[in-house]
Amino acid sequence: MRSGVSVVSVSLLMVFQGVSLACGSLIFGLVVIRSSLRCMIARQYLCQLAAAGCGLSTLLLTLASSFDAYSLYIWAFGLCFGGYSYALKVYTYELVSVKLSERCWGYVVLAQSIPVTIGPVVSCT
Repeated sequence: MRSGVSVVSVSLLMVFQGVSLACGSLIFGLVVIRSSLRCMIARQYLCQLAAAGCGLSTLLLTLASSFDAYSLYIWAFGLCFGGYSYALKVYTYELVSVKLSERCWGYVVLAQSIPVTIGPVVSCT
């Protein structure tokens, strides 16, 4: 690899990403479910916090040069992205009625698919 990380290490990083994404979704889910009247965090703020965490960890990716730094990035980004995916679903469901939630979630997925489709093509050229 270009950055000095072997193919086996990249496979391990992919496993870390999947596990951290699941853990992030679980942690944010527990925060939403176990909120009490004394400590209640709005779903909008959870979504914004997770998005800011994804952005900050991606900005710090430029400093990564070893396997340890990449694995730290993967864990930070995975936790934040898992939390973002869960918080976005809950926040969308909170904003719209039950009757319109399926249609609205389809539009959210459509809006998210555009950067996922175009991003790799643009970044590789």
